[in-house]
Amino acid sequence: MELPSNPRARALIERLGLAVLPVEGGWFRQTWQSSHRLDGDRPAGSAIIGLYAEGPDEFGGLHRLDVDEVWHFYAGDPIALLVLHPGGRDEQVLLGPDVAGGQTPQWTVPAGSWMGACLADGAAVGYGLFGTTLAPGWVETSFTLGRRAELTAGWPACTAEIERLTRPAGTEPVGG
Repeated sequence: MELPSNPRARALIERLGLAVLPVEGGWFRQTWQSSHRLDGDRPAGSAIIGLYAEGPDEFGGLHRLDVDEVWHFYAGDPIALLVLHPGGRDEQVLLGPDVAGGQTPQWTVPAGSWMGACLADGAAVGYGLFGTTLAPGWVETSFTLGRRAELTAGWPACTAEIERLTRPAGTEPVGG
């Protein structure tokens, strides 16, 4: 994944020391991991700071975790968060600063729900800065990447959004 052409987004990526988020996509840096361990090696909590920029490959692919994930909006353009709940229900959340206009600065995605995100349509500044917090914290085994065919079969009304927030197999971002 190449650095975005937007100079503001590039400056934030460099200033915050963000790297490509492997498999899922977007830019990130882990900012906290609890020193307290649960069940052996799992941290009690963890947090990241992340950024999505404008561009066709600039999104966080649909995935699910085995723990709740709290999303926090920080700056820039609103972020469109798609949540696909077990049983076929979906939610489309707009993370952003305009609470009176229907946006929210924080949202919790329940464990076991699929989630994916990108800049909302009509981006004005060309990036969205956000964070996520997990408790218990991130471990690789808590993550499952969504596959387009399986997700569209379970949530056919969200086919367009699912196609926007998934990549063909084998084209996931690498980095670290």
